[in-house]
Amino acid sequence: KKVEEAELRLRDFMAGNIDIRLDDNQEGSLSRFFAAVNLMATSQVAHIEKEKQGREFLKDTISDISHQVKTPLAAIRMYNEIIQNEKTDDIVVDNFSKKIEREISRIESLILNLLKLARLDAGSIQLEMSEHNVKEFLEEVVKGFSTRAKMEGKELTLSCDEHTAMNFDPEWLMEAIGNIIRNALDHTGFQNKIEVCCSETPVLIQITIKDNGEGIHPEDVHHIFKRFY
Repeated sequence: KKVEEAELRLRDFMAGNIDIRLDDNQEGSLSRFFAAVNLMATSQVAHIEKEKQGREFLKDTISDISHQVKTPLAAIRMYNEIIQNEKTDDIVVDNFSKKIEREISRIESLILNLLKLARLDAGSIQLEMSEHNVKEFLEEVVKGFSTRAKMEGKELTLSCDEHTAMNFDPEWLMEAIGNIIRNALDHTGFQNKIEVCCSETPVLIQITIKDNGEGIHPEDVHHIFKRFY
């Protein structure tokens, strides 16, 4: 009976319930094995707690740094706007001023992404899941990039059945799809095409973003999901 009970507890432990402890107060090899399992469970709990604290520290540190960076960044933007408003008619100054503006926007975007990444790592993001019409949602996402696509002479299209619906968090799915469309625009040239498609099968709903741009170098393909690569 003890063996059966121990086996059930061991299964719970292997299934992820690390709070389970086995009776290791008896003599014999079985109790020594239970003691080893209990020691491993305790070690695992300590490791998980340490990892959790590390993630919280990282989140707080990135939040603090980001907050401190905002003030000097706002000052740089203000100084650059003053230079732009001076109308010096100096081509070199105007070109560098535009470059500064682009880099400021890029830094602001990086700060926002770092904050989101820290929140994801710390597990502090709660997804707000609800049912939405996929086509209507994708139309809103695509609309946000249509002006840029038109200005750069690129074709951005959407293909999706109007009746397709699924449960998702609009904010975070928009973040994911928006990142991919932005990458597609960054790596396509004049008259290239970016297609956003949605298809539904009995098993799943699939959203695909594809383009006919420069593509990813074969040597880079295996690294694209590494952080900051």
